[in-house]
Amino acid sequence: MEFENRVIVITGGAGGIARETAKLLLAHGAELLLIDPSASLLQASAGELAGGARVRTVVSALESPAACRAALAGVDRPIYALVHLAGIFRPDALDGAHRPLWDATMAANLTNAFDMAAAVRPMLDAEATCRMVFASSLAFRRGSFDHIAYSAAKGGIVGLVRALARALAPKVLVNGLAPGIILTGMPAH
Repeated sequence: MEFENRVIVITGGAGGIARETAKLLLAHGAELLLIDPSASLLQASAGELAGGARVRTVVSALESPAACRAALAGVDRPIYALVHLAGIFRPDALDGAHRPLWDATMAANLTNAFDMAAAVRPMLDAEATCRMVFASSLAFRRGSFDHIAYSAAKGGIVGLVRALARALAPKVLVNGLAPGIILTGMPAH
């Protein structure tokens, strides 16, 4: 299998989509590094996966380029793929009081995607055609009247994916996915 003994980094590693992705990758032999800001949720996810030594975890909000590099510091082998699912989903409105939420949403949904791509790139397996996968959302296309910053950030992910696909080809395949509402903990809060 393509994933046998390959190192794959999953951000937002305690989330529902990440957990299901991790299950599939583990079933195909991958070794995973799950990154998430919640230590308790990350520990629960890793326990549910029951991947043993093939699942490592790092608690990080990926709030800066240095934090992204630090999250990868324990990886001692080339990375095959980045699956970037990290993000927040908080309601907002178009008024000055929500500007801090705009900034936080952009940082957690878009800026850290760029920072993680930059941190992972020099660690990619030079012997393989590697992958980067980023989660956008149907919200980028439809918009959301009560999640303005989220919609904008997910639109930014689409632009980032297109730019990175051109910049990193042919050694790195870059893809994006734009799911609708998935019944996970994120939209429930």
